[in-house]
This record gives sequence, C-alpha cells and structure tokens, in this order.
Amino acid sequence: MNRCDQVNAKGVLMNSVAAAQGQINFIDLAAQRRRLGVRIDHAIQNVLEHGQYILGPEVTALEQRLAEFTGADHALSCASGTDALAMLLMAWHVGPGDAVFVPAFTFVATAEVAAWLGASVVFCDVKPDTFNLDRQVLRLLFQWQRRLV
Repeated sequence: MNRCDQVNAKGVLMNSVAAAQGQINFIDLAAQRRRLGVRIDHAIQNVLEHGQYILGPEVTALEQRLAEFTGADHALSCASGTDALAMLLMAWHVGPGDAVFVPAFTFVATAEVAAWLGASVVFCDVKPDTFNLDRQVLRLLFQWQRRLV
C-alpha cells in the first residue's frame, strides 16, 4: 500500500482522492500495474520475441491450466464473452426455430448471439436480490413459448 492509498471501514483499499470524496474505486488499474507490471512486461516481451501472436504457447499453457483447475478434460479459450456464448450455442446447434431465454438485465451480447444464430430471444425477468433469472418467471415463459410452437 503506498502513501496515497488507505483502507476504508469495510477493509476496501481506496486511493486518497476517492476516500476524500467518499467513493470506492471500481477498479484501480494503477495499483494492479504496480503489483503485476514486471510480470506483464516479461510476458509481453516473450510473445514479441517468438512472434506467435495467435494461438501461441501462452494460449496452450492457459488452456491446460484452466482444464486442470476445473477438472475438465479440455479447455478452449476465445477472444471475448461474445465468442464464448457463440461457441456454446453453436455446439448445441441453436438456430432458427429455437428459443433462447436470457436475463432481461444483461449485456447486449447475451441476446445478440442468439439472434445472430437465428434463434428467438425471450427476455426473462431477474430476481432483484441476485440478478439471476427468476425461476418462476422462466417456467411461465417456457410454458408460454411451448404453446406458441
């Protein structure tokens, strides 16, 4: 912790400007850079030296470590959450004639990918305390959707 940082009453690290304004930083990239900068610089230098910018050894190592960590046989990394959703729905052969139920409170990519694959997007309310799909509403929407088919 440097002299510009302090811990609030809940034990959350804040910089002094945010603390003076009574705000909690969502993310402090400068603090992360101070802590991880040397490791990040070394990793970038390694990639620049071997020149494999796509599917290089770092990707293979990440996928292996993720598989080990999760206990899966394999792990597949991708460029974004949107790509991850697309790969999952494609693996399930989701497309025209299918309905994909998504939370009404979500990032646009959740619905975008289903529509991109030709599926119907059905928005479902979320529980206000968790922001997860409301199972009772989902059940009603599923029954309603089945009647339409």
